[in-house]
Formats: sequence, C-alpha cells, structure tokens
Amino acid sequence: MVPKAVTIMTLGFMFSCYNIKPAAATILALSLTLISGIMQELPYFNGLQNWFITYHMNVWRELFNEHIPWWQIGQSMSMLIGYNLTFLLIGCTAFHTRDIKS
Repeated sequence: MVPKAVTIMTLGFMFSCYNIKPAAATILALSLTLISGIMQELPYFNGLQNWFITYHMNVWRELFNEHIPWWQIGQSMSMLIGYNLTFLLIGCTAFHTRDIKS
C-alpha cells in the first residue's frame, strides 16, 4: 500500500506547487482519487479500467490470489512510477516558474 500512499502524496505535492492554499491542494488530490475510484466502479467504464489511476493503486489486492499475476503487478507498478514521476516533474516545474513574492 506504500505505492498507493506515495501516488496520493505526489499528486498533492503537484497541486501544492501551484498558487493555492495547502488544504485546497490536499482536498483536490483526495477528490481526484475519489472520483477516479467512483468512475472505475461504474459498469459503463468496465472496458476502460486500465486508464484509471485507482485501478493501478489497488493492485496490492492481487497479492492475495492463489496464483499471483506478477506481470499485472509489475505493469501497475510501472504505471504508478510513471504517474509519480510525471506529478513530481509537473510540480517542480510549476514551483520553479512561480513568483514567490506574489
């Protein structure tokens, strides 16, 4: 569950690098995670499960299967690493371009 927490943390970090209040950045990160989770559970989006971030964040559940699908766990972990690096890069870029005095 550590990758799940790190993903939410980097998403919150990205939003906090913009000129918004820290509480708003936290609420925005948690809201996007909740919306992604709700949309993932809708039957209309069953074919698009791989596109939701919460699908990859919940891959730890596969460790309780009788036959562990290591390829699926590796694929989801690599997607989460990609998401985290993207959020970190966008956050650092936004922070460096932001005017601190305003």
